[in-house]
Amino acid sequence: MEEDQPGIAATAGANLVTVSLASGDEVAAEVGPGLDYVVVGDHVTVRRTGDGGDGWTLTSIGERRSTFWRLRGDFTRSDASIQQRHVIAANIDLVVVVVAAAHPKFRPSQLDNYLLLAEHSDVTPLICVNKCDLAELDLSEYEGLGYGIVRTSTKAPIGLDDLRAAITGKTSVFVGSSGVGKTSLLNALAPEAGLKTSYVGKKSDRGRHTTTKSFILRLDDDTIVIDTPGTRALQVLQIDADELPEYFPEFDGLAESCRFRNCSHLHEPDCAVQAAVASGAISPARYATYRRIAERTAR
Repeated sequence: MEEDQPGIAATAGANLVTVSLASGDEVAAEVGPGLDYVVVGDHVTVRRTGDGGDGWTLTSIGERRSTFWRLRGDFTRSDASIQQRHVIAANIDLVVVVVAAAHPKFRPSQLDNYLLLAEHSDVTPLICVNKCDLAELDLSEYEGLGYGIVRTSTKAPIGLDDLRAAITGKTSVFVGSSGVGKTSLLNALAPEAGLKTSYVGKKSDRGRHTTTKSFILRLDDDTIVIDTPGTRALQVLQIDADELPEYFPEFDGLAESCRFRNCSHLHEPDCAVQAAVASGAISPARYATYRRIAERTAR
């Protein structure tokens, strides 16, 4: 009887999963009966079907030590129950949030959403400012909050060794808006992958989706990268209003000075957080992200 072989889910469909084996080979396996859904990054076991046959069956899914998710559903409706969590990667150590210094235009709220999701998933985030040969992007306020930042360009090239050092020995998921250059970065890190890239439209300043589903790349035995489809809109709901301030480190210590113990930092008088925003101690853009999420969550 064939023995189970361990591997990692490299791509995942409803009934068919591509599994990367420890040998480096990839096999397509049908999901066995009674198993839950598989996501990229899952630690799994597979077994050949029959006596030495060419087919494979996925026989088990390991417990996930971490997950990274985003929401999908009807974002035109205010009811948070309409949204569903969609796990896009499992067993990750690092979330690399890729933004572009130019083309497409930097959107602070999008970065804030990714950072919040990473911290809510209890996974360390790293900000990668790509296309830094095109423009300067000042993220000193994020550095001041303790977020790690690397600056890269695949054209120059700049910072690729720094990025490689940051992800070495880890399983990292690359996320970001369409057109920020995630796929170009992965091609620079693993030229043999030959991934398809696209361009940013001059009129819309938006990228086109070239990655349509999550998949993994093994850079070496201990370094795995998960690429994910780019997004043009990222929503953050389903986080308790009482929990939300925990993901904004600039709020630390201020709540104790608010008049009300359960202050939402939205409309109450004598709110220390709102006072810090008014004085410039807290970024108005960051507070706007907090306010938007808090108000949608409360609906």
